[in-house]
Amino acid sequence: MKKALILKRLLSICCVVILAIISIRCDDDPEYLTRSEVVTQENPTTTATVIPSGIPTKMYYQMNMKLGHDASECTGCVMINGTPTHVPCRGPGDKCTVQSVIAVTPFETHISLIPGQPANLYTVTSLPSQILDSLGLYDEFRYDNFFLFPDRSFWISGTFTSWNTRWINIPEQFIKRNNDDSLLYFERVSFTATPLFDNQ
Repeated sequence: MKKALILKRLLSICCVVILAIISIRCDDDPEYLTRSEVVTQENPTTTATVIPSGIPTKMYYQMNMKLGHDASECTGCVMINGTPTHVPCRGPGDKCTVQSVIAVTPFETHISLIPGQPANLYTVTSLPSQILDSLGLYDEFRYDNFFLFPDRSFWISGTFTSWNTRWINIPEQFIKRNNDDSLLYFERVSFTATPLFDNQ
């Protein structure tokens, strides 16, 4: 009698486990993009050109972009001493063509191939004046201490660039010069196979 009760309980437990296994369905792993599925712009308005840095842990990029708006259209001016102040040719819009140079230093090693889900973020800074001068590079942000930066995705030009890291994505943020090293810092920068922002 006792054995029959134990067998009944074991059978009940087995049935519950089998039903649980059947009813639980795991989501499939996301499918990674293939090269043929990568979306590119015909004539990108925001581009980044690789510049050899000579430093294995850093990569320099010359960025070309459309930014800015008229003062009358300023919707997010920078606060200076409590007063909203317009910074010309900075922020959302496409009034001005701006060139800048950034240095990228990775602090994670894995790369996302899924658009919209960058797995790695990068520390991105401006270049010191002496490096700009030694390389003969122009940086319109060179003397800026702060400004609003709209979200931008940059097409990395060059045939040697890997298709799965073809775009640099910089989210909208307030850029401010660091007091310690006098560099501008861009946060949460990612590399993806497709652009994350529409560059408007």
